[in-house]
Amino acid sequence: MRGPVVVAFDLDGTLTRQDSMLAFLAYAAGRGRLYRALLVLLPRLLLMKLGCSSRQAAKEALLRRIAGGQPLGEIQALGDRFGTEVLPTLLRPGAETAIRRHQAAGHRCFLVTASLDLWTAAWARQMGLELIASRPEVVAGRLTGRLRGRNNHGPEKVRRLREALGDTWPDRLVAYGDSSGDRELLAAADEAHFKPFRSNA
Repeated sequence: MRGPVVVAFDLDGTLTRQDSMLAFLAYAAGRGRLYRALLVLLPRLLLMKLGCSSRQAAKEALLRRIAGGQPLGEIQALGDRFGTEVLPTLLRPGAETAIRRHQAAGHRCFLVTASLDLWTAAWARQMGLELIASRPEVVAGRLTGRLRGRNNHGPEKVRRLREALGDTWPDRLVAYGDSSGDRELLAAADEAHFKPFRSNA
């Protein structure tokens, strides 16, 4: 079954000028604590850059150090405030205009991001975007620092978009991305935009 035009937007680096996870963790825990955590985790981050450790492992290590054991409600409240007050200030010029243009044309618009729903959900709701994001593992009402399921990166973005669409694949898929983590999503699209807002940065 074919459906309407679907548009999938990556967030970090595509719509925003910087990584929203680092921005949120600095907002939630303070820059000093974030920098100390990054310093401790530097060997692991270097292994990730060299392809010797997974992005998910590095992300979980940082989340455990900053937010592991924290009550979900407290972190979600911070994430909601970040999403409505801070995240809009990180957008590249032209990004919101592109979203609104697709929405005005009646296209079904998704935010497909490796960042967690903790700090992206409020902004996605505010923008009228359907959200496909990485999800935190929660045990007894507290964050463990691990992800629930896979990091929403690379082929996982396509898998979860197909899951969200069910039996209705669009007549045309439009994708916006900026990195190797968007390669499969861009390859699946009928119309792919790579680093589309950089000239407006």
